[in-house]
Amino acid sequence: MSSYWNYSELTAALNIFNTKLDGFKLTELLAPYWEKGGKAIKSFSEIVQTNFALQLTEVLKQIKNALKAYPQNAPEWLIPVKHSLENIAKLEDSSSVAKTLFNYSKFLYGHQMNVQAVITLQVAVESAIIEKYGNKEEYLGDYDWWRDYGKNFLKDVEKKYKEQDLKIPLQNLEHFRNQIAHGGGQNHNGNFPCAANIPSIYESGVRGIEKLFKAIADNA
Repeated sequence: MSSYWNYSELTAALNIFNTKLDGFKLTELLAPYWEKGGKAIKSFSEIVQTNFALQLTEVLKQIKNALKAYPQNAPEWLIPVKHSLENIAKLEDSSSVAKTLFNYSKFLYGHQMNVQAVITLQVAVESAIIEKYGNKEEYLGDYDWWRDYGKNFLKDVEKKYKEQDLKIPLQNLEHFRNQIAHGGGQNHNGNFPCAANIPSIYESGVRGIEKLFKAIADNA
């Protein structure tokens, strides 16, 4: 009965992690069996909870190290947990932090975490510009650099690639992200943000950043 109860608890905790990306209970249950896996799940859950998307790359390293340390004689019921972490590890794009964040944003959106997805997508836009035109180690996440320099670099790209329709989708994305960051306040037109608008803004933002990636690559 004890073994069945443990399995039942772990299954419920894994379901919560897979649907809501909340792995705190799962971390506790994994401690006796796969401690590194549990710690990696906790770190990832903290990233989701706090919107600290730029720390994702370090957490993905932690996840990969945990997968390497997967117990050789692990019980069979641990396999679904391993698969969940393997799927998260696939979010990494070794060529770019911005593309990794883009993948992560779509992952969040797929889990109906729309606000986190919008915020992360904007961070991906800023990171793409920084990786191309700035010192990525120094300026990733530096809003002052983005305000003083990054936006101008983005405007230059938008002007050069007018036919790719970068400007409107990315402007709408940043404006909406700013409204979220300021507690749902009015925009410059006096309009409040509406949750019903998130899908259209997000989807157009996705298309915009895909075109931004292409524009930056074409201008390599």
